[in-house]
Order: sequence, then structure tokens, then C-alpha cells
Amino acid sequence: MSSSTSCNRQFAESLVKRADKLVQQSHWDDAMSLYYQCLILRSNSQVILSKISQIYLHEGQVEEARLCQLGVVPDAGNERFYDSCQLAYKKISVEESQSTKVMRVSKSENVELQPPICHGRDGTYNQFNRPHTDCRGTLVSTSSQSEVWFDGLNSLVVDADRNILQEHIKGNAWLAWRATSTSLPTHLSGRVCFIDARSSSIYYHWMLDVIPKLHIVLEAGIALDTIDKFVVRATSEFQLTTLKHFGIPKEKVYFEDNYTHVTADEMIVPLLKNDLGDRVYTGLGVGMASWVPEFLRTTFVDLEVRQSCRCASKRLYITRKDATSRRLINESEILPILSEYGFEICEFEGISVPEQAKLMYEAECIVAPHGAGLTNLAFCQRGSRLLEIFGDYIVPCYWSVANLVGLEYHYFMADPVEPEAVQHANIAESVAHRRAKDIFVEPTAFRLALKSLCREVSATESNGV
Repeated sequence: MSSSTSCNRQFAESLVKRADKLVQQSHWDDAMSLYYQCLILRSNSQVILSKISQIYLHEGQVEEARLCQLGVVPDAGNERFYDSCQLAYKKISVEESQSTKVMRVSKSENVELQPPICHGRDGTYNQFNRPHTDCRGTLVSTSSQSEVWFDGLNSLVVDADRNILQEHIKGNAWLAWRATSTSLPTHLSGRVCFIDARSSSIYYHWMLDVIPKLHIVLEAGIALDTIDKFVVRATSEFQLTTLKHFGIPKEKVYFEDNYTHVTADEMIVPLLKNDLGDRVYTGLGVGMASWVPEFLRTTFVDLEVRQSCRCASKRLYITRKDATSRRLINESEILPILSEYGFEICEFEGISVPEQAKLMYEAECIVAPHGAGLTNLAFCQRGSRLLEIFGDYIVPCYWSVANLVGLEYHYFMADPVEPEAVQHANIAESVAHRRAKDIFVEPTAFRLALKSLCREVSATESNGV
């Protein structure tokens, strides 16, 4: 970390402490102003956005609070606290840019989403009400002397004429634009490709939001070995290993610690949006195209495995016992039931991606609490079946993946385990709180769900008795 970055972080932390005290004293407006100053120094801080969200919610500005929770500064906040009109910028389409070449790679697509089969706790879950996916298609833009700015949350591409290319905006455009206007980019020689995405350190986002961009580049007729640098934050073994699978060595990976701000002789930027948002990250997975899991399956499942395993037969239970959230607290009661139905316990930690792919390709039934391990549904064969276990935190991304792959999707609503009897009156806290809760699975209801999943229904049950 550079000395200037360290100083900025320390100064931001001191501002946060001052703002926190103002909140305790109910000086909401002054606190809000300080939090917004902090964001200039730490543009990707979801903690600060969460604090701003609290104040908006206290003031009854629910939509502004919701946007902050989703990682976006509301327009009113930009105008009031940043006087954003004084730092004019122009947004244009990639096809309007005089210095950018655009290659359309795939068209928009809508895949019908089959209604899921529900088990466990009764309720109405609007997350599964969408009739189809909404994939908007993909493209690759190439240009010389353009700039890319990315901090893990916000991204911006600026062409040679200082126009913002609106298709590539994600998150807070004004903060990103201000950063490109007040700092000098690092120039990278040769051909450079920006493939990073929000939360790319997480297996789901790496495999579904980052790696498929390599396919888009290839489909645009650009050979990967002609690219000198790939701009992507890749530090984990699974990230570097998957890049190596495409012939990309660690030496070709480039990123900067705090944020990345680069130019290049030729900048290549593939566009892939698997969610439904533009500025806002929402509808996770529902914007995905059917080619994404197909590409992953053909890439990581060996041809020999695909030829030898025409009929999946394994039954896998993906445990989260070593995770920090959404663990089955009564897993010891559930494992014997799973064993009765022939399920083997599976832990993906420490297993290579091709090994994970092989396991999932051979699986006819999968049971798992909601978590990143279900990213591997992309490797399954059509007709396999999934039972996803939810507590309070419900996200339909794997429902979407299951439909794209052609799986039968079941979900089980379990009981969330509240660690403390605390009711959070705040949007930001409540989302994180729901995500972190562990899960209690009622054994009798779970057994019935497994009977349905495994097609083992007794004569009495089949006759409706």
C-alpha cells in the first residue's frame, strides 16, 4: 500500500469516527456531509454507504436508502454533497464514440423460468415470480488511449475524447469520474484487456462474471495470447489456476491495491452483465445467457468425462459446516437422512475446478444450503435435480442457473437462527443480518422433500392419502 493511500485511509477513518459521533448526537445533516466526504476517499466502502443509508431511512427517504444499500449514491446525494454539476461529464453509447470500435458478440435472450418446487416452511417468495431471464447480449469495445477505472465496486470506461461509455458504467459514475479527473492513470504498453467485476474474489462472481468474458473476447476474434496484460484482481489459487487453464500466466495479470486506473496502447473491454442493473446491482443471475454455463461446462469438464458419463448417478450434499454463515446447525440430524437416500458429503474447498466440475457432471441430485458452491451447477447434465436450502436470505441466482442448464429446481425453506433477539430497523443492517444467519432444517419436512427430489414416493403418498 502506498503512503498516500495509507494517509487517505487514516483520514477517512477519522472522518467516519467524527460522523459517527454526530449521529449519536442526532446531527443527521452534518453526519451525512462527513460520510459523503469519506466516500471520495473510499469510494468502494459499503460500510460508509450503509451508514448513509441509515440516515436516509431515519429521514424517511426510503428509495435513497435502498440505493445506498445496493451500492449506489442517489442523484440527490451527488448534487447536494458533491455539486456534481460543476464537474461536467458526457455519457455516450459505445457506438457513438469516435475513438472506439465495437464488436457485437451475442444477442439478447429470454429463457423461460420454470416455477420452482417448494418444500418446508410455507410462504410467498417474490424472488421466484419472474417469468423469464433478461439477457441483454454482449459486446467488445476496443480503443486507444481510453481509460479504465475500477475499485471493486464502481467501474468506468472513458474514451480518448473524455466521454464516459455508458454501457460500461457500474455503480457510482460521478465518484469514478472524479477519480479519473484528479489522478493520473498508469499506462500499460501493448494490448490490455479489462475483465474484472464486482466481488470477483468470490467463486460465484469469478466463474460467472469474469471467466466468461474470455469467451466473449475469443468470439470477437481476439486471440488471448495476443493480449499483453489482463486487468483483474486475481490473488487466490483458484483464480490463478483458472486463468492458467486459458493460457494466461500470473505475469500477465495486472491490478492495483486500492483501485485500478489504467490506459493502454489498445484497451479491450468485453461487456457482460449477468444481473439486471445498470448503475445498481440487482436481479443477480437473472440477466445471464444460456451460453455462460454451457461454456463453463465444455471448458472445465474433460471430454473423456463427458463421453464416459452419459447418465448422471451420484447424489451430492454440499456442506457449509466450515463456513461463517448459513450453516445447518442441526446438520448431525440431517446427515443420516441424506445417507438413507445415498447422498455423499461434498466439500469443494481445496478441490480444483476440473475436479469440482467432474463431481457435479456426474450428479443426478444435489442438496445444498445457498452458497457459492452451487456455482458448480453450471457443470451439471440436463435433467439433474437440485434442492437449495434457504433461511432468511433468499436470492434466485441458482434458480436462474438451474433453468439455463435444464435442471429441475426445488427449494426448501428452513428456519433462520437468530443469534441475538435484535430487530434491526435499518435496510443495510437487515440484509447483512439475514445473509449471516444460520439455518435449522426440520427433519420430517426435509425427509419428505428428499422423497420428492429422489422420486421415491410411497404408494400411499402417490394416492394422495
